[in-house]
Amino acid sequence: MKHRVLILILCAIIVTTALTQSAYALRDTHPFVRTANYFLLSGEKLNQPETVHALALFDLIVIPLEAQDYNPTFFSTIRELNKNIIILAYVPTVSWNDLYWFSPTQKKLYNDLQQDWWLKDGNGKQISVWPGTRALNLNSGWSTYLATFVQDQVLSTGYWDGIFYDEVQDSISWVGNVDVNRDGTNDSATDADKLWEQKYTDLFSHTRSLVGDKPIIITNGSSKTVFAKFVNGRMFESFPSSSSSLSDWSSSTNDYLSNEKAVSYDPVSIINVNTDNTGNKNDFQKMRFGITTTLLGNGYFGFDFGTQNHSQLWTYDEYKTTLGKAKDEIAKVAQGIWQRNFEQGKVIVNATSNLQTINLNGDFEKIHGTQDMSMNDGSIVSEITLAAKDGIILLRPIERIENA
Repeated sequence: MKHRVLILILCAIIVTTALTQSAYALRDTHPFVRTANYFLLSGEKLNQPETVHALALFDLIVIPLEAQDYNPTFFSTIRELNKNIIILAYVPTVSWNDLYWFSPTQKKLYNDLQQDWWLKDGNGKQISVWPGTRALNLNSGWSTYLATFVQDQVLSTGYWDGIFYDEVQDSISWVGNVDVNRDGTNDSATDADKLWEQKYTDLFSHTRSLVGDKPIIITNGSSKTVFAKFVNGRMFESFPSSSSSLSDWSSSTNDYLSNEKAVSYDPVSIINVNTDNTGNKNDFQKMRFGITTTLLGNGYFGFDFGTQNHSQLWTYDEYKTTLGKAKDEIAKVAQGIWQRNFEQGKVIVNATSNLQTINLNGDFEKIHGTQDMSMNDGSIVSEITLAAKDGIILLRPIERIENA
């Protein structure tokens, strides 16, 4: 009996050690929930081993392009930990930040800027689209230059899998008076927006023609159909979450799912839910609502602080879940309640403003978690009660073990 116990203990130690050592390798062979991290820090923070190891647990990361100057060894190190990780370079399309952008690559870009590339109003006053920055005019040599810069100065390094074009809007009149066509007078809102959309289309078209089909191009800010021909998808920043109405959630979710089908390249979408700059990383319900909504499609999910700070390394019980491949498309259970079945489980989303009880038509297992134990307690259930604007990942119980 003692020998049998000892053998079991040794086996447990061996298995635990193997799982720990192959944590990254397992992501290569097991279809986990797909996660993303919008991590806008480089330099010293990105050189810290704990940061590299934490970021390696994500499937996709967006980091500042200056990392290629300040952190050249980061890329090979993180790819040793996670060979399948997708790394995208953060590239703003409109703004220039005079306070923070000093890397050699950024200095080269700044030195190439022409005075007539700045976005101004009819009186020649410079425009800003984000606090602390100056805006550039896409209806100038800037658009062509940026596409060429991305190819020659960023992707040519071999560090990146693609680029993340930030600040993408299909309109510009929201900033107020603006002279996009550069004739010395303020444009009408209609004329400014039409020209702005066209120049964004030109930017994406030119970028794709230069970089080819392989690199990933995603945007942040617009799902305009005319852009879909040239990009892989977009990030939905501050995605509607537990503070949104059912109609807001439905509109944004439809936009997300439709965009995945509209793009001409392998779809890459990021759903970014955040704390609305509160820092409450333990808002598990808000996180669940976001990740289960993401799983209605095929995107990557991330949860962080908010628009004022994208530099968190937070992870959650749900991130390690193995669901397998999707068995079907999403299905409507009732008004505002949706589900999707996977080989090894299912996800359910309650987007309504009311507590809802859903019959599962079979037994399912809750996640064995260490965070929100009120939800992820590992119990077997045949029905589930979800709070308003909440969601859950459920697993199919193991029926039998053979030859173990």
